Amino acid sequence: MKIAHVLKPWLPVPSLAYGAIEKMLAELIAEQSKVDNILLFAVGGSISSERVKLISLYPEGQGDKGLDRNTELAQAVHCALKLQSKDAKIIHAHSIDPFLGLAPFLKIPSIFTFYSNPTPAVKILSELAGNHTHFTFLSKSHRKSFPWIKEAGVIHFGLDPNHFPFSEKKKDYLAFVGTIADKKGIIEAIEIARRAKMRLKIAAKIRSEDKEFYENHAKKVIEDSNHVDFLGELNNSARNNLLKNARAMLFPIKWEEPLGLVMLESLVVGTPVIAFNRGSVPEIIEDGKTGFIVENIDLAVRTVERVDHLKPVDCRSSIASKFHIANTAVEFKKLYQRVLSR
Repeated sequence: MKIAHVLKPWLPVPSLAYGAIEKMLAELIAEQSKVDNILLFAVGGSISSERVKLISLYPEGQGDKGLDRNTELAQAVHCALKLQSKDAKIIHAHSIDPFLGLAPFLKIPSIFTFYSNPTPAVKILSELAGNHTHFTFLSKSHRKSFPWIKEAGVIHFGLDPNHFPFSEKKKDYLAFVGTIADKKGIIEAIEIARRAKMRLKIAAKIRSEDKEFYENHAKKVIEDSNHVDFLGELNNSARNNLLKNARAMLFPIKWEEPLGLVMLESLVVGTPVIAFNRGSVPEIIEDGKTGFIVENIDLAVRTVERVDHLKPVDCRSSIASKFHIANTAVEFKKLYQRVLSR
């Protein structure tokens, strides 16, 4: 089978630091390419191999130049035009919304995986493409945010534990990894660590859309907190080392997180997660075994002293058994075959 993957032109696949979609897709492509050929519509610098053909409209990631929707539209149109001369059996689009407007005009069946929460424009586009596209979501919680889509599947993404380090020995600090965004709970994480009398190491990107929040709120809190080390955006290797040595990773989200890749990244290196009970959290964290699911800051603080009773090997095993990328690839292959047999 030849599979065409298309995604937004913001970052390469995999991303070098921040970029959950690109990391998840890189894991999936690596697994799929063991048996199938891949056409990857992504920016220059993305993975390319004997079985993965990279087709780029943009020589580099466009994300830092601003999220211009015309840039995203051009990516979708470029993919549609190029596929007319390719022999792909199925198109798998990854949250590139303009593609939904093109799907009804393509002869190749398409799968569309959502990675973000709905907007009015996405609702209209998904309704227009409904009879021509099969939709998938990252979690059961994520699926509930799109009630107007009648037929859709939930396929959890995963990781390959062999691509990550592991450590049972932990150091005396907590970690926060992600972006400096209000909805990610950065202020709450700082408060949890302060009240637990723990050092907090923050590895986070300041995106253009979050600069106002950072300048007006987070910056002062970070600078006034003697227990915080702000490390900025780390590359993948440095981030993995930060996570594997932490006593726990804090995930006090304030929104309905569709997946939360960083939870999987923390578990796979053997570090439990203390998370607020929102979005996909209860689908990933086993409360009392791979972390703690709490409702507020007070409860989060109380669990910090209990994380030492959790076993790092249980955290890693949860990825191997429930969230292995091989399982993800099998589920998508089954879906591709069902769509092609219609």
